[in-house]
Amino acid sequence: DVVSYKSNFWQSQKKGGTTLLLYQSKITVKPRTRNEITFDDIDRYFETKDYSKDKLPIECLNYDADGVTVEIDIADAHTGLLAWRSDSGNDYDLKIAKKRFFECINDIRERCANRKIKKIILVSLGDFLHIDNGENSTTHGTRQDADGRIGKIVEYAEDMLIDGITILGEIAPVEFIHIIGNHDEITGVMLARSVKNAFRNDSNVTFDVTPNPIKHRLFGKNLVLFHHGNLPKANIDDLVYKHAREDFGKSKYSEIHLGHIHTELSRAKVGTTIRNVTAITGASYWENSMGYKAPIKAVTTFVWDDERGLRDIWYSNI
Repeated sequence: DVVSYKSNFWQSQKKGGTTLLLYQSKITVKPRTRNEITFDDIDRYFETKDYSKDKLPIECLNYDADGVTVEIDIADAHTGLLAWRSDSGNDYDLKIAKKRFFECINDIRERCANRKIKKIILVSLGDFLHIDNGENSTTHGTRQDADGRIGKIVEYAEDMLIDGITILGEIAPVEFIHIIGNHDEITGVMLARSVKNAFRNDSNVTFDVTPNPIKHRLFGKNLVLFHHGNLPKANIDDLVYKHAREDFGKSKYSEIHLGHIHTELSRAKVGTTIRNVTAITGASYWENSMGYKAPIKAVTTFVWDDERGLRDIWYSNI
């Protein structure tokens, strides 16, 4: 890693009065302490990936073009977090994360039974993974307690998402939307792209895995904007008007859905409902010691009618 660099030049006089132009360049470096993955590295990985074992397309059983849209927000799963009951107030590891994830997915599947569904939108609202590198830290270097190495954690999360999307895909067509979190800015994108490629031959499963942290969807008269939630409150209030102005003008119902704080919170701002949704993760030692531990663990699901707006909110409680 480059610490500093400097280039300069000056004149000196040789014997006999001749002017000599001299140059000097200096660079100061330090050993790189961690191997960083970039979005270019991710692109190169998928250019050479083996696709010989693709999944077979899923048959959607509850699909109806006139049905509702089901939006499932998976916020802050923090797959890979290791917590111990004695100092964090709860236990959490890879096995618990997987168990909670599928409890919620199967609960949603049961609630969808006998309903006409146009589409399922599965949104990863950030921090699906707890760490972002082999040093067991977040994207910006905050050390974390992790249940294993990054390769193991990513593989575990990949299996969870592929199986979860397969279950939901048997109900109706699925769109997976990836939102960047503050814990997994790089590995989260790689995870999402890996899952996307598992369904590359299935036209009923689509993906938005671009690294843009702000995304939105307009379905019928409903506009929903997604962000992880790790930004100033004043900036949150203006997200719809700055990033979805055209679709906001077409909508009757407008909401912003956020994660990050691991608990439910809602308020209204100039015709837009702003919601922080629940999370399924356990509390880390730091969260517990700072008093941030959320009392309710759940996945929040929204059921939208194109014309009449929000019809139901489901809580898949742990």
